[in-house]
Amino acid sequence: MICQHCGNPLPEGAKFCSICGQPQAQLTCSNCGTPLEPNTSFCSNYGTPVKNTSTTPEAVRTPPTQKNSPVYD
Repeated sequence: MICQHCGNPLPEGAKFCSICGQPQAQLTCSNCGTPLEPNTSFCSNYGTPVKNTSTTPEAVRTPPTQKNSPVYD
């Protein structure tokens, strides 16, 4: 299991990330209630499309941009 927010490896069943502290929402099939892994597109039991993709991890994490201060001599 990995954190859905920062990608940190987590023990199975973790409810919060030990690095970023974000809750780990469990996606379930809206048809049968089967637990689904993040980035799942369809239920493995019924083929139902997964509608809630808001909890899937970001494909690429972009570090915040750093503002450069002017250099004074």
